[in-house]
Amino acid sequence: MEKENPANNSPPHIASTSPPQNTSTDLISINATAQLPLKLTHLNYPSWRAQFNALLFGYDLMGFVDGSKSCPPSTIMNDGKPTPNPDFALWVRQDQLLLHAIKASTSENIMSFIASAKTSREAWQKLAHLYANKSRSRVMSLKDRLSSLSRGTKSVSEYLQLIKTTADELAIVDSPLDDIDLVIYTLNGLGPEFKEISAAMKARENPITFEELYDKLIDYENFLKKEEMSHDATVLTANFTRRSNGQGTNSLGRNYNRQNPRSNNGQRNNNQHGPSRPPNFYRKAESPPSHTQRRRGTDQLSTNVTCQYCDRPGHTAKKCYKLHPPSEPMVNFTSSNRLAAQDWLMDSAATHHVTNNMQNLSLHSEYHGPDEIVVGDGSGLPITHTGSSLLSSHSNSFHLSNVLFVPSIKENLISVSKFCKTNKVSVEFFPSHFVVKDLSSGRLSCTALMTMTSTDSLRRLVLRRLHLQASKLL
Repeated sequence: MEKENPANNSPPHIASTSPPQNTSTDLISINATAQLPLKLTHLNYPSWRAQFNALLFGYDLMGFVDGSKSCPPSTIMNDGKPTPNPDFALWVRQDQLLLHAIKASTSENIMSFIASAKTSREAWQKLAHLYANKSRSRVMSLKDRLSSLSRGTKSVSEYLQLIKTTADELAIVDSPLDDIDLVIYTLNGLGPEFKEISAAMKARENPITFEELYDKLIDYENFLKKEEMSHDATVLTANFTRRSNGQGTNSLGRNYNRQNPRSNNGQRNNNQHGPSRPPNFYRKAESPPSHTQRRRGTDQLSTNVTCQYCDRPGHTAKKCYKLHPPSEPMVNFTSSNRLAAQDWLMDSAATHHVTNNMQNLSLHSEYHGPDEIVVGDGSGLPITHTGSSLLSSHSNSFHLSNVLFVPSIKENLISVSKFCKTNKVSVEFFPSHFVVKDLSSGRLSCTALMTMTSTDSLRRLVLRRLHLQASKLL
């Protein structure tokens, strides 16, 4: 009888589809610089922990920090005698490598909190206790912050990032928000400009996820920007003043003819409440329309839009005439000696910022519209680009939005009203200087941000409103 080969009786080998386990001789070293590029700071614990968790799960090392893979005994019994346990030495070495990775991926100011940790689990727990306090007051504080967040002057992406960061902090303290709550918090803080899309999102039968809402809000923000450009008052004028035929000088919207108080037609030339308008103050592709025609043409650009304030079609609340009385945009300009190329003239009557230097625009795009700045003699100054700018001092920065780039204009003009609205400040003029005050702390407790005199080395803003004869713009 043939003797069977014992090897033939061994069970067939079955390939395992599970991830390979660490063998008794394997040690995993983590390169914190390459594999953990995001260092832990006081502000990014949720992102840092998500990054580290992915690495721990990938290397099957999560048991070291969550306690499921506890330290083995240091000795084992072998033939009745205690001998060193090789698994203990391997565990200690792997744990120390992991502890080193945790410490190496934290910033210097965080290191002091975990410097005394002896194991990776101890360091992990200290960080969790430091940044993921599960107290009720912490949860209430985070939810209160979330309910009080508003977009304000921030972009949609910046606002949504604040919402998501706060929601992540709530998830860390075991109080996560579902998509419905997160969407409601987000919509409540968007502001009146987003009232239409907010109502549409709340009326949906199928709930929307936060990621879907993010995309829709970004698209709607772009739509509002385009709508603002199309609805924005298209009359861009320059109140150009000159001496001719006995006419006086009208500059900066509040000057009047002191030498010849009456014009050629014998009527008093009083301009204390607004700038005098040149005969040809508007230029489109064809002929200059009347004020009524301009209003009518602008309203017809979007007849399918309904105002959220007055419920009338053709405009949004941002352009509602009941909230914002109609005014024709204009650039009042007067000049004396040639100013430095980087100086800006503060103009309280201007409705748009204007620059003649492309380098003043940090972000810009080409302007393809038919509008142009028109001066008193009927000649036009073309607008080639629009963009934004930033004025900085040693301690503060001020934003200029929707700046018109007009190469032919001789001065850089700042609209005081837009400057104050964008930066939430007020401007006070004095005989030889002006003061910019921050309004964020309240009207009665404003703090001076920047004061400039004629000798200031930062002469980015021209200090005086000059009541002198104007020179030609072209």
